[in-house]
Amino acid sequence: MDIIDVFKKFSLNHKILIAFLAVALAGAGSGYIAGILSAVAVALLFFNFISKRDKAYRDLQERFDERTRALDQETDKLSRITQYMDEGAILLDTEGNTLFATKRAREILGAELGGVKEALFTKFANFRVREHFRKCSHNKPSRIPEAETEDGRVFSISFQCLQILKGLYYGHLIWLRDITEEKALERSKSEFVAIASHQLRTPATIVKGNIEMLLDQSFGKLNKEQRNILEQADAGNTRMILLVNDMLDVTKIERGQMEFELEDLDMEEILKSIISDIEDYAEKYGVSISYEKSKEAISTVRGDRMRVRQVLQNLIDNAVRYSRHPGGEVDVSFRVSGKMLEAKVSDNGIGIPEAEKGKIFSRFYRASNAVKFSSGGGTGLGLYFAKSVVEKSGGKIWFASEEGKGTTFYFTLPIKR
Repeated sequence: MDIIDVFKKFSLNHKILIAFLAVALAGAGSGYIAGILSAVAVALLFFNFISKRDKAYRDLQERFDERTRALDQETDKLSRITQYMDEGAILLDTEGNTLFATKRAREILGAELGGVKEALFTKFANFRVREHFRKCSHNKPSRIPEAETEDGRVFSISFQCLQILKGLYYGHLIWLRDITEEKALERSKSEFVAIASHQLRTPATIVKGNIEMLLDQSFGKLNKEQRNILEQADAGNTRMILLVNDMLDVTKIERGQMEFELEDLDMEEILKSIISDIEDYAEKYGVSISYEKSKEAISTVRGDRMRVRQVLQNLIDNAVRYSRHPGGEVDVSFRVSGKMLEAKVSDNGIGIPEAEKGKIFSRFYRASNAVKFSSGGGTGLGLYFAKSVVEKSGGKIWFASEEGKGTTFYFTLPIKR
């Protein structure tokens, strides 16, 4: 065993002591011995450093390998869990690198993991997918409700931001949902409703005409009981005709067949006509309708006269119907807001429950308190129709409401240029 082997067995403290001893001997003039001891000490310190560095590297490599195996296991587990999902999901980091894609996502896009993002951009190039992705990259969730591909399939695409803590994001999730069958079913339902409505409208109109002739006593005088029965029949038949007309309008909206005849409209004139038509109805329930005339001149708007009138009348009719009886107050006003004219219809009625506000513009939807308050009125289509007409006219519609205190609806229409 040579001197190096002996020194290797020393602890780090002993090696440092030898180094100090070498320095001390050198200072005392024992140059030869000090030189040997210094060389040995430096070599041992170097060997010790290399040995510790190698051990730290091996420990780091082992931890890295262990984490990699754990990540691979989790990825495999996630793949197994999601392989039967109907929706496609793509997970990306904050830099836009694809971390994971479900089997369904890869099938829809016809690409493997590394190419799914570009395949998404290419397959849905006509639907500004890159723009939606950029919004999501700036922590703004986005959605494409319907995106039809060349093979006729229809997809809904959602872009979500993944948040760890408030304001701290770690990636993005893109959902692809095939809604082809749902859209086909909706079309079938719309076609059925259209056919049924057309078939119902003609006999209902004939019945209404006959009832009106009886009420006019064209076929002889009526006693009080006969008149009451006929008036009830006429009211019921009128509701059915309104429902049929609403259903036909909804079908046209869904098919994209609703035509608009644009013209210059004086909203104050339309409002006066509406108030004149429903004033007696409002008085019957003890509800007052007031128009707060703006101090500034009300600009003329562009729109379809019949459709816009229907929107405003639906809102005023709802306000009267769901106000307090008696003591209800309905206020209508207009004001210019930039390039738009804003209409406002408010009431002091039953309001809309907080949990149901998100559904209020849905087809055939009536708030639960509205159903209890007026079981015989409303089809649940008026607000759906109003939203469709306003948005197709280039405006917006929204509301503010507090249950038990009242509701205010607003909508805008573009001012004539």
